Amino acid sequence: MKSELAPGDAALNVLAVSVDNPRDLENHFIWEKLAGYPWAIRIAIDCSDSSMLQICHHKASKNFAKLAREFLLQNDAFYKMLDQARRLDIPDRIEGHVRQIANLKFLACDEEDLLMIDDLRRKALEIAIESGAHLQKCFTPLYLDNFQPPELPSELTTERYFKALRNFRTKFEIVVTSTKDIHAAQKEIFIAFQTFISGLIDDILAIMGPPPCGFDLRAMGSIGRREICPYSDLEYMILIAEDTPKVNTYFVTFAKIFELQIACFGECPDVLPFDFTCLARPNVKG
Repeated sequence: MKSELAPGDAALNVLAVSVDNPRDLENHFIWEKLAGYPWAIRIAIDCSDSSMLQICHHKASKNFAKLAREFLLQNDAFYKMLDQARRLDIPDRIEGHVRQIANLKFLACDEEDLLMIDDLRRKALEIAIESGAHLQKCFTPLYLDNFQPPELPSELTTERYFKALRNFRTKFEIVVTSTKDIHAAQKEIFIAFQTFISGLIDDILAIMGPPPCGFDLRAMGSIGRREICPYSDLEYMILIAEDTPKVNTYFVTFAKIFELQIACFGECPDVLPFDFTCLARPNVKG
């Protein structure tokens, strides 16, 4: 059913203002602000208002770009982390930070974000010059683009998220209606779900940088049993290779950003005060 509200006014009435400091993930007021984004997106979709939908996605996506800015530029954090990896001679971590720069382009929303990425690349090149010959190959991706400035992605962050979730649910419908072997179907659906979740994790690593130790994100419940449905509850745990305050802080924040990503879909009633989805009625448990 189409909304009776005027498209632009309806979306703007519930659209939360941009969050000034999204890194403060303990602040419940921030979560309340973010609650407005999926509701505004839903209204824009119902009203077939493409211009307003773009505005809503931009405002929602911008918060992830702001998170990256907070983590990487505050106190020159990115430069210090990369320089530390150089001084400690840890090639894997250097390569992880170089990949981080490349993946940040998928979070960019405007010219401000592109300038941030270009600034990080320049800082990385400064460290590359100071690095020994055996570490130069770690910086190779920085030279392959011939120093061309990054370009804005074709899709905003939350547009990608909505599309990825829609693709997973479409894949589910195709598999269950075309595959007679239930075990083969479960395997194919689980792989599709892994692809969906991997995209979210890639963005978290782009924001926070490479993890301080090895980790494994494990699904529990029906997903852990590979009995996934389109609206299954998402229950998970994170296994970590080391138990230190630094590692714990990293993964607590990792989990909060992950939950923030999931909240963007508007299907988490414990977090958001709305019961809706852009695709179909969700499981009322979340």
